[in-house]
Amino acid sequence: MDINIRFWSKVDKSGECWVWTAGRTAAGYGMFHSNTSRAHLAHRYAFELANGPIPTGMHVRHTCDNPPCVRIDHLVIGTHADNMRDMSERKRAATGDRHGMRLHPDRRATGDKHGSHTHPESRHAATRSHDRETSQTAEATCSLSLSDNHHPTGMDT
Repeated sequence: MDINIRFWSKVDKSGECWVWTAGRTAAGYGMFHSNTSRAHLAHRYAFELANGPIPTGMHVRHTCDNPPCVRIDHLVIGTHADNMRDMSERKRAATGDRHGMRLHPDRRATGDKHGSHTHPESRHAATRSHDRETSQTAEATCSLSLSDNHHPTGMDT
């Protein structure tokens, strides 16, 4: 079966929004597995069918605020900032008493529960390398200062 026919066969076009009827993410966005066996977000796939490739770093936003919608004229391209502005203006952001930290303060990782304490091995390699270099530079500077009879405050002894 042609991939485009297969894609559109999973869409209910009976309402204002064209709703993806197959698999969805936890957030409600449609998921489509193409012939490449790669999973695609259905609204992004629909946008690409109509408009070509999505530029790197760009988002496909819903003007209808309906995550399973794949109707082409409900989809627009935009930046992450555009998407966040939409979320804020349309009151979709979890703020105040709806925010997760208010709803579940016990789930917040603080102190010894924080990831940097529980998994120090997962710190970024570049950070560890930078820490070593900084430490070595400081040791070298200190030993130079002391060997040249310079006081650490910059005053000669």
